[in-house]
Amino acid sequence: MKRVILATVVTCSLMFASTGEELTKQHGCMACHDTVGAKLAPSFAGVGNKHKEIFEDGALASVIRGIKEGSQGRFGQFRQYTMPAYPNIDEKDLNIMANYIVSLAPQALCVVDPGAARGDRGQGQGQGQGTSWTR
Repeated sequence: MKRVILATVVTCSLMFASTGEELTKQHGCMACHDTVGAKLAPSFAGVGNKHKEIFEDGALASVIRGIKEGSQGRFGQFRQYTMPAYPNIDEKDLNIMANYIVSLAPQALCVVDPGAARGDRGQGQGQGQGTSWTR
């Protein structure tokens, strides 16, 4: 029984990763983001990690909100950049993309500034995630 459940979890996780990755490419997200490692914006692994740290069970909804409404200043070294809003992406795609991004969180390798969780302006290190966060 445990093997069946584990196989289902792994299969679902891979399904989200494959489809989520395809959707992020289709919607142009990869122009600024990368899966792990910074470009013009934080990595998806860093985004997922930060949303899980700050919002815990609300991480998925927070990522969806960030995609729909856009954001600026949430990740320290990327404060000068603005993520545009994507209000026209349908809910199904948003959910798949957000699940994919949040699922990458365990892959994020960073040293987290303890003050970052409180919204302090810390100086963290990592794969482009930054550690400062403001709501």
